[in-house]
Order: sequence, then structure tokens, then C-alpha cells
Amino acid sequence: RSGGRGSASGRDRSGSRKQKRSRDRDRDRSRDRDRSRDRDREKDGGRDRDRDRDRERSRRGRRRSPSRSRSRDERRDPSPSYSVEDLWRRLEHLGTWKGLGKKDRQRPDLSGAEKSDLRALERKLEKRLTAGYRSSCIRTALAILERGYWVKKEHLEQMLSQSVQRPGVHQICMSLKLVQICPPAQIGMEPFLRGLGVLVQRNAPVQLVRMWLNLGMPQQSRALKELPYDYDEEERNLAAQELEDALGVITDDEEDEKGAERKTIFITGCKARPELNGRYERSEDITAYRRPVYEKIIEKKIQRDKGKGKGKGGKGGHNALELKMLLMPHMLTEEEQMQQEILVVHYRKDANMPGRNGWYISRNTCSGESLSWNARETRGPPAGGWFVIRDRARLPDPIRIVDPGQVANENSSARRKEAVRALQMLDANKLRARLVTHDACAAAAEYFGHFCMLMHLEHMEELRQIKRRTGRLPEGELQRLGWTLDGLPCTAVFGRREPKKVTMIGWEDTGSEMGAATRR
Repeated sequence: RSGGRGSASGRDRSGSRKQKRSRDRDRDRSRDRDRSRDRDREKDGGRDRDRDRDRERSRRGRRRSPSRSRSRDERRDPSPSYSVEDLWRRLEHLGTWKGLGKKDRQRPDLSGAEKSDLRALERKLEKRLTAGYRSSCIRTALAILERGYWVKKEHLEQMLSQSVQRPGVHQICMSLKLVQICPPAQIGMEPFLRGLGVLVQRNAPVQLVRMWLNLGMPQQSRALKELPYDYDEEERNLAAQELEDALGVITDDEEDEKGAERKTIFITGCKARPELNGRYERSEDITAYRRPVYEKIIEKKIQRDKGKGKGKGGKGGHNALELKMLLMPHMLTEEEQMQQEILVVHYRKDANMPGRNGWYISRNTCSGESLSWNARETRGPPAGGWFVIRDRARLPDPIRIVDPGQVANENSSARRKEAVRALQMLDANKLRARLVTHDACAAAAEYFGHFCMLMHLEHMEELRQIKRRTGRLPEGELQRLGWTLDGLPCTAVFGRREPKKVTMIGWEDTGSEMGAATRR
């Protein structure tokens, strides 16, 4: 036994010595290899020629992956243009297609190319929703429906909420049409209230508000029509004019590349600030956040009576021109009687308030008084969706930016027919009973939708009576009856309140301020 143990221990010692020798040889080989590589690098100036040559060959032969996004320097293919008739035709076809939603039950079990294609469409829809491209969202949703699947509830809610953020009858009606052709589609309380609040606060056309209220209408109730039955001819024409003003542009998200390359733009259709209409030239010396800047020069005649009273020339008093205008107005030349004002179309970012980013039309400079605003972050001025800024409030306005050659083609009659036809594509009866609560209680959803509809109908009727009264009675009669006040000087302004960070769903809080007026 002792001899056997001794022989086994001897074999173990010899095996460990062999392993140690092999490790030493490997270490020596690696050390020699490193030394030879260092000598080669010193000869080649610190570079391995063979390795660099192989890398250059692989870089030249490597093809760019088609999925990689293009850089800013690469030439981007123009987006395809889609006609309004084509989108409505696809929506009408899906409304009668028997295969609509048949494959949605197979969604959890999908695999392979079909699963990847569906997921790619959903990712594209999410990106378009984040970017604010309403028309592209509608096309992507149509592609999902044409494959036999339903659009997800959260995506449909975001599309509805986003469609009312900017003027656009086509986008709002097409989003409602998507809800109409999808029988299982349901909308949560918050997206419904957010869209309704935006429509009411921004004075959207009555037809769109009534179509939106049908989403909360109980199934047993009668659906709301486009207009009340007791509207007279004058009120119908006024409602049609408001619908035409809110028509918007269906291809506003395909105008990015074209808008960034324009040398000249033409603004038309502005009603709240008519001075914004006209021709704007692109500035060759100024850019704003890598986006073009357009300028328009307006000449105004100086009012002589504005120079009376205390000096307005700053701490130093009047300048030479102001003194000449006050003391010797008859000696002013024509050039001195005219004052130049510059309107600037530019892009602006606000690091503290990201909600204020977008395109602006300002006075004199890019940091001057803001006259109009658009929330889109396109490379060029957006074609539609503008708001006029007055007293810190943003009011929708039918501003349209077109090429100068297209100004003569603006036909009011054709635009009105197009807006009315888009509204007629909706079936109010198929929009009813789409609200759903968090606990899926049908009775609570019907109760809420019923009284929400009544409250807003009463509000719209009150606004209608005010419009009829102010439009038909003369000013003297309105003052005699006490409906209006005139000639009251403002004696004090007080109680300024800044906007709240947390507001009602869908409503924009611009703050408030109180004033005191006295009657002499």
C-alpha cells in the first residue's frame, strides 16, 4: 500500500511539472509575438498595414443597410402625395369589407414576417403620433386595417386627440371615420374630454363639435345632426363659412421638404390679422435653428397726433425726426412720413416651456412680438394649422402658406364644397356609444355622455343667441338695451394671475387679469 501511494504521488508531481512547462512556453510565445508586433508598428509608423488594408477593403465593399436612417447631408426622396379622394375611397372600402378585423384574434400567435410587418407598422404609427403628422397617421392606420387587424385603442385615442389640435376638417372627419368603421372601437373618458375641450375653447365649427358629441351619445338616443333644425339661411351660411375656414391642408406633413427649399412664400386667408397676408422673401443671411427665415417689409404712414404729450424717445427725450414731426410737420418728406415694419416668419425654441416650440410670425425680429404661432416642428413653414396670438390667447385662424403661383387658384366655392363633402362622409348613428370608463361600466358611460352632451348643447345655443343679437341689432340699440357698453375709460388693472401648470383636460389656461372701468 505504501508503495502504491508513493507511485501515485510521483505521477501527480510529474504531471504538474509538464503543465507548468506548457504554460511557460505559451507565455514565451505570446511575449515574442507582442515584441514582433511592436517592431512592425515602429517600422510602419505606429500602424499595422495589413490590418488597415483589410479594414479599408471591408469598408468599401460593405453596403449600407436599407434600414439605417438617412443623415442630414444625404438627399431625401420626396414623400409621395396622396389625394383626398384616394383616402376617402379606402375608408369607404374598409367600411364594407368583410375581412375587416378577422385576423385580430391571431395577433398573439403571430410569428415570422407577418409579425414583423405588423410591428413595423405600429412603430411607424407611434413615431408619426409623436411627430404630429396627422395625415401620415391616418394612412398608417389604414394599412393596419387593410391587413385585417384592428388599430390599438391607445393609438386610436391619440389620433383623435391629435386631430383636433390644429385646424383641419379632413383630418378630424377621417379620424372619426376610423372609429365609425371599427365596431369594437372605444374611447376613454380622458381623450374624449381633451378633444372636446380643445374644440370648444378654440371656437371650432358647430358641425365638428356636434359630430364629436355623438361619441358620448347613448345607443338608445337619437344622434345629433350636423346643424340644429331651426337654423335659418343666414346662420347656415355662416356655419358653412366657419367650416370652410377650418378646412386646413390634407398634405401638410408632405410639405416639409418643399417648404424648406422655397425662396418665396405667400400667406393668404388670415382674418384676425390681415396685415400678415402677402409675399415673404427668404433671408440669405439669417437662419433659426437650421431652418429658413422669411421676411416681409410693410410701410406705414406715421400718425402725427401720436407725438403729442410726454416724450417717448426714452430717457434722452425725442430724437431729431420726432422733434421735426412735432414742430415742423409740413417740412417732412414722403420718406420721413413713412415708417417701415418687418414681419418675420421663423422657428423658435423655448428650453423652459417645450410646449411653446414651433413656427412664429413675429414683428421686426425673431425675438419680437409674436403675432401668430404653429406647433409643428417642420423644416419649413407649415402650410396650415396656424393660430393668431392676441392678449396671450391663441385663436385658430385659416392662415394658409402657398407658393406665389397658387394664389390665383384659391377658390372659396370649391373649398366650401370640399369641407361639406368631408362632413357628409360621416354617419352620426354609427358614432354613438363609444365611451368607456376605467371599470367598463356601460351605465356610467351612458350617464356621463348624456349630461356632457346636454351641457355643451346649451353652451352652443347661448353662443348662438349672442351672435344673432350682436349681428342683427345696431350698436345704439344694443347699448340702449344694456347688452353692450361703450365709452368706459379703464381706470385700473389689477389681479394678474399667471397660468396654472395643472388645468382642466383639453383646456389651455392663459392666465387672467382684472380691470376697472368707470362711467362718466
